[in-house]
Amino acid sequence: ALLAAVQRWAKRWLRPRWIVLMAPATYRAWGCWIGALGLVLLLPLPLANVLPAMSLALLSLAWVARDGLALALSAALGGAGMGYVLLMSHLLLAAAQDALMWLRSAMAGLVLT
Repeated sequence: ALLAAVQRWAKRWLRPRWIVLMAPATYRAWGCWIGALGLVLLLPLPLANVLPAMSLALLSLAWVARDGLALALSAALGGAGMGYVLLMSHLLLAAAQDALMWLRSAMAGLVLT
């Protein structure tokens, strides 16, 4: 039922347009983009795989329908996912550094006898 709904949506909204984004010269760039999003899917960050997964799903639908506009929207969605991953990784690293500095200061305050 879900796949039928997706197919109905795809038939209604996707159509061939902005074909220049699917020129053979862009195949390698799209392949690198798919690989980068695939690597992001493997990261164990909270909710970090939602946007890249949606981007890859839209990218595959856009590629089948030859819809460059949907392909551009997919790239924007994937870029937002990459931005989220960069932000979350920065915040987690900063929190880990702060925790390590707190632990060092707490350990320095202990007197070992």
